[in-house]
Amino acid sequence: MEITEQNIRSGEWYEHIYSTEGEGYNRIYIKKKPPPMSDAVQRFRIDFALSIIRPAKSVSFLDCGAGVGFNVKHLHSINRECYGVEISKTAVEHSVLDQMIVGSMTDLSMFKDDSIGITFSTDVIEHLYEDDIKKAINEMMRVSSINFHYIGSQAGDDPGHVTIKTPREWDFWFRREFPDFSYFRIDNPIMGYDPLYVVCRKESEIPLCLRHKMMHDYVL
Repeated sequence: MEITEQNIRSGEWYEHIYSTEGEGYNRIYIKKKPPPMSDAVQRFRIDFALSIIRPAKSVSFLDCGAGVGFNVKHLHSINRECYGVEISKTAVEHSVLDQMIVGSMTDLSMFKDDSIGITFSTDVIEHLYEDDIKKAINEMMRVSSINFHYIGSQAGDDPGHVTIKTPREWDFWFRREFPDFSYFRIDNPIMGYDPLYVVCRKESEIPLCLRHKMMHDYVL
């Protein structure tokens, strides 16, 4: 299948690369588990986000663009309630646990307003066009008052990376597009990977460790 803007937006491209023998996502996530280092990095990123946000144990999570559910599985392993939304039916059918739903992060109508504690995405935003990123974040902020993201800043060899920005460019973009939300970028020099982006709808929801520090401590 030739990749096009239309089949990226519809999710047809992602269904293709999850379901087609020999395609990258099928080979890595359906036929075998991700490399141990990749899986470890993902777990570390989730744990790092939790160490920043410090949510109560009762807070629920929704992973948007959850793939086959490895982040959801990790959160369950540390006794957190978590669900996943994934646009590829094949990915959900081969998910590593049951708390997965077929759907798009640009339309979370299956969830009521404020029905989830925290919504998040990892390595998904760069797969969306900018207008769909706005839709997705607005939907995530409707469903929960906090969301966090890890966003790839390099195109690499994935043709689905259609929106690539530097961390500083994302700073300007988030503040321009969502002026009424509180936005933070947290760089993690220990991990040396893409930053953590945190968006809060309500000022009262800003994590204490961000509330008590000046912005320049976090944004370079």
